[in-house]
Amino acid sequence: MMQAIETIASISEENNSSIEEVSASTEIMSSQVDEVTTSANELSKLAKELNNIVNKFKLT
Repeated sequence: MMQAIETIASISEENNSSIEEVSASTEIMSSQVDEVTTSANELSKLAKELNNIVNKFKLT
């Protein structure tokens, strides 16, 4: 009986450790997604500005 309790405790500790790793990874991924979103928005703004500049030089 004692061995079963120790095994369960050990498994619980491993699960807790894994959950902490997943949580940390999720936070990192969330931060990276935010950075990608910010970069995409900045690129979109630059593309619009470039398009406006190019349109000034188009021959009609």
